[in-house]
Amino acid sequence: MPWLVLLAAGIALRLAAPRVPVVRDAYAGTIYPLLSRGLGALTGWVPFSIAEIVAVAIGLGAMFALGRALRRVRLGQRRLTNVAACGGINLLALAGLGYGGAMVLWGGNYYRTPFAEEARYDASPAAVTELRDLAAELVEATNATRGEVLEENGVMRVPDTPTRALGRARLGFERASQTYEPLTRGYAGRAKRSLLFSTALSYLGLSGVFVPFTGEPTVNGLLPDSSLPFTACHEIAHQMGYAREDEASFVGFLAATRHPDPDYRYSGYLAATRYVLAALGEVSPDDRRALADRLRAEVRRDLAAQRTFWDRYDSPVTDVGERVNDLYLKAQGQAAGTRSYGEMVDLLVAHRRSSRGSP
Repeated sequence: MPWLVLLAAGIALRLAAPRVPVVRDAYAGTIYPLLSRGLGALTGWVPFSIAEIVAVAIGLGAMFALGRALRRVRLGQRRLTNVAACGGINLLALAGLGYGGAMVLWGGNYYRTPFAEEARYDASPAAVTELRDLAAELVEATNATRGEVLEENGVMRVPDTPTRALGRARLGFERASQTYEPLTRGYAGRAKRSLLFSTALSYLGLSGVFVPFTGEPTVNGLLPDSSLPFTACHEIAHQMGYAREDEASFVGFLAATRHPDPDYRYSGYLAATRYVLAALGEVSPDDRRALADRLRAEVRRDLAAQRTFWDRYDSPVTDVGERVNDLYLKAQGQAAGTRSYGEMVDLLVAHRRSSRGSP
């Protein structure tokens, strides 16, 4: 019954938040910040993912319970129909915990006031000239920061272990919040490396996940080093309450490029350059090719390493994972689905208009 109540609460929040401003603002402005700070303080002090351990424990517990139930059926102590009925009830309870818990603990942020509105950005569609100028500035910034990072075997690497590198992500949010007032309202905790499920995440096409039940921003531990810092900032942006993918990527960009360490700045500029060049290529392929040719050879090697990584795990499972992610995002009100990741470009253009300078 408690899980069914939680399911009802999650559904009620899903229906009310997009339609009732008071519910939306109370959740995003008061309820969620308290929840995220509490969970972050509870789980953030350990460097490993508590959620992964809990997931394994639940899986093993379910297998043990099923095995015990089937053994009792074989001994004549229970009927198979009884086991099936109890299993169905448990699955319903699990659905209540999964959907209802995720909505109450984090999902209501999908309907918060957009970042562009909070920051008073001009979010009108970008002209081709704006995209070209933005791409040129990002190419220049990416080339400049590439010269500041360490290199190994021809590609960028972080100066410490991946776990320690992820532990530095919060420093970017501390600096960014000094300039961008909306970032002062969220909680930026410790980004963690997935140790048990990184291979599964890779086959599903996921760079990382935010786990609302434990409040943990979790990064695919197999990612190339050039992707690691930006992904950490993206997942922490989810933790801060930016649920929509375009906003999480943009807030992650702000934090990464304001970070005191060059590996974070480079990773942020590299990710933004990739997104903007892709958007420019859809409207002006010639401009896209000309600007891509201006990237340093080292930058092109890093981009090639990222493509090689994802090609290695490309499979029918990846297609299924992308389809499920697309349906999930659409169910949460993101009409563009997985294409919303690329909508970060609109925020980058709006940010450039506001700052009237390079990003």
